[in-house]
Order: sequence, then structure tokens, then C-alpha cells
Amino acid sequence: MTDQQLVQWVAGLVASRDAALCVLSHHDGRIRAAMVLQPYLRNSRAECEASLTVSPDARRQGLGMRLAAAALDWARGQSIRNLRFAVDSTNFPMLAMARKLGAEAGLAGGWSLSVPVAVELNETQRMVGRFGSIMTTNNAGAVAVALHGAGGSAWQFRCCAPILASRGMQLLAIDVPLARVSGSTISESLCAELAGALESDAVRPALVLGHSLGAVLATRLADRVGCGLALINPMPLDGLARNEVHSASAALRCDLAATELRRHGEYDPVPLRRRSVRILAGRHDRVAPIAFARRSAARCAMRDDAIVLVDAGHVAIPHLGTLLSGDFPASALV
Repeated sequence: MTDQQLVQWVAGLVASRDAALCVLSHHDGRIRAAMVLQPYLRNSRAECEASLTVSPDARRQGLGMRLAAAALDWARGQSIRNLRFAVDSTNFPMLAMARKLGAEAGLAGGWSLSVPVAVELNETQRMVGRFGSIMTTNNAGAVAVALHGAGGSAWQFRCCAPILASRGMQLLAIDVPLARVSGSTISESLCAELAGALESDAVRPALVLGHSLGAVLATRLADRVGCGLALINPMPLDGLARNEVHSASAALRCDLAATELRRHGEYDPVPLRRRSVRILAGRHDRVAPIAFARRSAARCAMRDDAIVLVDAGHVAIPHLGTLLSGDFPASALV
């Protein structure tokens, strides 16, 4: 299988950015096997469609089992309860692997593999205005609204649901359609529309979370609705210079994310504010370095002690528990 064939195969499978890709390559860089995982909600539980391909000259070497093990680890971390995949009745190696994994055969060649998870999440997909969203409904507590960055999606924040639930909060992660928004509306008009949609849906956030470029929108939204604010790997609230847009987008490994950041990177700075903020930054973040976090803290009239550093890159979302450790009443963030 050539790299170009893999690209075409993945393009035919990945209908949205809500997917994970596991790849095994040879020492010469040639891709030998790949698996695409596409999660979705079914009856308030997360499941995942899995698709696997192995290069003909690399079969019967255990690569499929290695990818399956990686997929199971990923699924457990995402609180996904089932992996589902279709197997042709003549694909005997895949049938043997499915049985070895303990998967159960279903109708029309479908197989299902149960995944043991540490935390059960009761989730629903809902529309908030024109915005799609995922909401955890494990309790009737306050709501934390989460906004992703360029190239991201609401699914990125599902890993935050358990820690928020332990703090008596529900998660409402919103898909922000940046690809269909003009550059200037990343700030005021999009924020106004989102705030209006939340109000119409009777959602009153106690906390807004924002990742990367979503931190800019999150800050404006928190100020508009009057709630707490926590930022993760934020783009600087005082704005990006053109050369900074270029360097940040060049450091992104996802073409979609880089394209959206280049389109929206020259956003209007957030006005100076005197409301507290907590910021989570990754020590190894080459997209939004620690200097961006410091500038964001300064824009909120906060010192560097508002920043928590973790051993992570640009997606430090799974480390939210570190940011929210200690006393965390939502009112303390306002």
C-alpha cells in the first residue's frame, strides 16, 4: 500500500474531523497498516466504527492485533463502550482476529467488541441554536461550556466529563463551525450568536472552557454571560501578529487546523479585562507557547501564577483535572 492509496482510503472513510487514525510504518517510512476510528453516540452511550487495512506484504505479522490494542486503549480513554467493525465473510485473517479479541458477530457481517471503561458517561447530542453539541447528563449540576480550537471538535472535551462531574458540573461541548465563518466574526458576532443560543436553550454556564483559538471566543463568551473562565493552550488574548499566525499554523500537524488558523488568526484582541482566569499550558507546545499563556494572563490583569504548566503539547485538554485541582467553586473563577 502506497501513502497515496492510504490517503485516498482515509478520505473515503473520514466524513468529519471526529476521527482517530492509528498508523504503523516500516523503518523506511512506508505505511504498512492503518486503522480509522469514528466515534458516535448511540442510546446515550459512545460507540465507535473501526476500519482496518494492512498492506498485503505485511499481513500475518501481528500488525492488526497491535492496531487493535492501540484502538482499545484509545477507546477506554474516551469512555467508548463498543468498537464495531464490518468483516467480509471471506476475510479469514480478520475473522480470526475478531474472534481472538473476543468480539461477537452480529448481523450482515458486523462485529462488536465491548470495551471496559472506568467511568460511565450518559451523553446526548443536541442542537444549541445552529451549533451541534455533546452534553453529559450524569447530574443536575452547573454547566461548563467548552469551545474547541481550529480543526477541533466537541469530542475533544469528552475526556473532561468525569473531572467536571466530580466537581458537580455537567459538560456542554459545542461544535463551532469555523470553516463556515468569516475571519472577523470569530470575535463579536459569533460570540453574540452563541450567547443568544445558550439563553434560548435556558443554559446558564457557570464556567466556559476554551482551547487554542477557542480561548478567544471563550473569553468573550464568559464576559458576555458573566461566568468563570478557564483556558487551555490559548492563543493570546491580545491578538496574533501575522508572523505569529504563520509560525503557529506551520507547527500544526493537521491541515484542517492550519487552514482554519490562517483564516481566523488575525482576530481582534480581547479588550483589557479585570476578571480572573485559570490557564493550562503545555511545556512542549510549539503551536501556542508559554509566552501566549503569559500574554493572556496579563490581558486579564493576572500574574503568571494563574498558569498551570503540564507535560503536554498543544492538546492539554486531558490534563484539565490538574488545572481544576484544589478548591474549585465556580464563583472563584469569576
